Amino acid sequence: MKKTLLLLITLFFMAGITTAQDSTQTQKKLSPEQLKFEIAKNYSTGWEYYKNKMYKEAIPPLKKVLELNPKKMSAWRYLAFSYQHLSSKYQQEGKTDLASAYLDSTKMVYYNGIKVDSTYSYFYEMLGYIYLTTGKLDSAEYCYEKVVELDKMGKVKYKVSKFKARKVLGDIAYKEEDFETALDWYNEASSIDPSNTEVLKKIEEIAKFMGDVDVVVEKLEQQIKNNPNDTLSYVKLAKTLLKNQEYEKAITTLESLLKLTPNNIQNLILYGKALESIENYKKAINIFKKVLKSDPKNKEALAEIALCYASINSIDAAKRYICKALRYYPKYNRAIWNKGQIIEKIAASMVDKDGQISYKGKFVYEKAIETYKKLLKDPELGKNANVRIRFLKQFKRTKEDLFMHQNEPEPQFDFGC
Repeated sequence: MKKTLLLLITLFFMAGITTAQDSTQTQKKLSPEQLKFEIAKNYSTGWEYYKNKMYKEAIPPLKKVLELNPKKMSAWRYLAFSYQHLSSKYQQEGKTDLASAYLDSTKMVYYNGIKVDSTYSYFYEMLGYIYLTTGKLDSAEYCYEKVVELDKMGKVKYKVSKFKARKVLGDIAYKEEDFETALDWYNEASSIDPSNTEVLKKIEEIAKFMGDVDVVVEKLEQQIKNNPNDTLSYVKLAKTLLKNQEYEKAITTLESLLKLTPNNIQNLILYGKALESIENYKKAINIFKKVLKSDPKNKEALAEIALCYASINSIDAAKRYICKALRYYPKYNRAIWNKGQIIEKIAASMVDKDGQISYKGKFVYEKAIETYKKLLKDPELGKNANVRIRFLKQFKRTKEDLFMHQNEPEPQFDFGC
């Protein structure tokens, strides 16, 4: 432990900046031409060693440069890189004490470089990276916030650095579940690089979590603009629009998607459901038929085409398709729900001469209630099924109805399945 501590102290000293007094004294011993020559000679030597991955050898001449001219920021940079490469080397060799010591020396070089020029944003960026990769998020956050602060002062040159600082700050806030702050940082990052899919997806995810549909739609549209072949973004956009009841926009989105994937069954089904939403049942039927031509047992297509036929009063076709679905998939609850809907439509058509629901119609409504009761435990459909049951109770046969028809045979209703 003492040896490690001594090594740390030694490396810190090696990495440390020469004081202004020492530097001035050294400079006074040399003429301006000699000083210029010594700086160039040592920098060139240090750079050659660094370029050839001789990192230990690069350190002394680079330190000499900084002794002669502490303001030469590129010398600070390559000195820090040399220590950092050595740290990585020892980490790979399993010499963790040495790796840690050289990493600490790397940080010291960056810190001392910042003391020389506090507007040199790259050193904050590199320190932030080191802290980020070693799990010290508070320190990383501070460093990247400094990069953003310097960017607002016009001191950050490269677009990638401007973007990265904001993205990392967004990632840190996201990890800490501070979603509003994360969204702000990601939006800033996206304004710098609108083509970055990772950030767009994060914004979409957070906005969706926060219920901001407009932001979700905007970012999905941006992803599609960046990559017109991104079929997943088309699907997500269409589903978001459908959920928000923006049916026409959803249909336009799906039509663009189907130009890319004309035979994709799931996309065709989504398109058919969108057409149902605007009551374009005939076109929806043609879409579902196209699906069934490729996949005759597709349960979604069978269930939805049945409902479409019922909506245009083609009850026999509706019954045929829904029964086919239930023969293949007797526990498919969406088909059971659609069967209940079809039975309701049949019951509603059974009126007496006064335009009231007939006795048999009421009996058929009871069959619809029985159908919906099968769904009460379904996590998705159970609540809606309960609503339908409560609503349809008003159409059940009353005690008076049963009394008045007690001498008649019980009504018969054969749905077919």
